[in-house]
Amino acid sequence: MLEKQAIRDRIREQRRNLEPSVLAYKSHCITLQALELIRRVGARNIAVFASLPGEPDTTELIREILSLNGFLFLPRVERKNLTFYRVFDPLNQLLSVPPYGIREPVPDRCEVANLQSLDLVFTPGLAFDVDGNRLGQGAGFYDRFFAAFPTPLPIRVGLAFEFQMYRTIPHRESDVAIDGIITEERFFRPRHSAIITNSPEETRRLGEQLANRLAFNTILGLQGPLGSGKTVLVQGLARGFGVAEDIVSQTFTLAKEYRTSKGALWHVDLYRLTSESEIDMGFWSEILEGPGLKAIEWSERLGDHLPLDAVIAEATVTGENRRTWSLATPLNSQWDMHDLLRDFRHIES
Repeated sequence: MLEKQAIRDRIREQRRNLEPSVLAYKSHCITLQALELIRRVGARNIAVFASLPGEPDTTELIREILSLNGFLFLPRVERKNLTFYRVFDPLNQLLSVPPYGIREPVPDRCEVANLQSLDLVFTPGLAFDVDGNRLGQGAGFYDRFFAAFPTPLPIRVGLAFEFQMYRTIPHRESDVAIDGIITEERFFRPRHSAIITNSPEETRRLGEQLANRLAFNTILGLQGPLGSGKTVLVQGLARGFGVAEDIVSQTFTLAKEYRTSKGALWHVDLYRLTSESEIDMGFWSEILEGPGLKAIEWSERLGDHLPLDAVIAEATVTGENRRTWSLATPLNSQWDMHDLLRDFRHIES
């Protein structure tokens, strides 16, 4: 995993290299998704940041929120904290403030926000990961703001370019994760659930259910210690695909393809992979980007090469035959785990 400063340096360089026309197009795509989210959740009191050069341009979003007759709030840095003010006339209520030239509300022209009225807070950041962790510029303004926020917290959504997304970034357990991230390509919405299986057959049945619910080209990362049931889950996937062959832990091959009437099922086992430097990305790209469902045991060994849209199933051994499966889906458009939980309610009990 890259260190925070290395990530910041990389993102700043990538943002500096964005052509103005590309930045404008990507920002427009982000704005359209942000407006769709506003409509979907029915948000009326919306906080937005005034963008810095290189950030997703929020000018259009600010204008559209006002046209929807929503209540718009923007932040102002006061000492080491953020104070949000209601803004209805950006031309007269915002001024550029040194040293960065950020447009901030002028206090004597605006009304201070009632924080508990906020429905949705669009949040800046230098980098985000698929679990909603955020890496800011380093001053900690938003971290302190959310940590001190009166409960319940509003919906918190980052606005970022796709290249600002990572599978995981350094963070502390005390950090307040956000609820989602909108990029020009998609809406990352981390969702986590746990399912308990009490026998190998129940684990196979879970795999069979996943085979029937996961989208055709899904990458399913299987994680957990030796003997936790990763291969058993793949046996269930194979049963759901109608594979007649026995599925066993692979000793000499990293990947095996099973062709069925439902499509291709790839079983990948990276146990023998000791470092990312051993990865032949030409070989892996062909598998990861090809058709079919890819079940990858020890997927964490792919590191940052594991695609951001991979679904993760991590097993924890909680008894002789009992396993707790932590399921994480990063994309808003992926299958709904809560439907699966209803199917397995008897297992959870």
